[in-house]
Amino acid sequence: MIRVFSSPLLVTLLTLNLVGLFALIVPFISPLPDGRSQTGTKIERSLDKDAGQRSLNDYSSALDRPLFHTNRRKPVKEVAVVAPTIQQRIEAPYTLVGILGGGPDNSRSAYLEHKETGDTISVRQGETAGSWLVDTIGQDFVTLLLNNERRVIQLANGG
Repeated sequence: MIRVFSSPLLVTLLTLNLVGLFALIVPFISPLPDGRSQTGTKIERSLDKDAGQRSLNDYSSALDRPLFHTNRRKPVKEVAVVAPTIQQRIEAPYTLVGILGGGPDNSRSAYLEHKETGDTISVRQGETAGSWLVDTIGQDFVTLLLNNERRVIQLANGG
């Protein structure tokens, strides 16, 4: 009999059988708790009570965090860069119909005709034509200013 237990193959097989038998006997001696134990129901009742008081907004911060992102922060959405719109150019409502003067004291007068009404006004440098300020009066042009916008009006043909 001693010779039988000296064989390593038989000792290994006997050991594996004893371990398997032990694994089958242990659940009968000390049963594992089932899912319907008293502890499990207390936790479930507690979670159900808390869940009734929470709304979807309470969970949104946790749900918004991506699970597999490197820093668990929500990826920043790329915002399309919109090219700045060019402000609508304000056109002066006048046409230059004539310039009078031009002596050594540079006292020129410009005659401006309103495009819509057809009224003609006479202005000098520094005066206003409607809401426009007359900045300079040249030999064949007038420069008008409105809200830091400069418009140059050339003398009309035949003037």
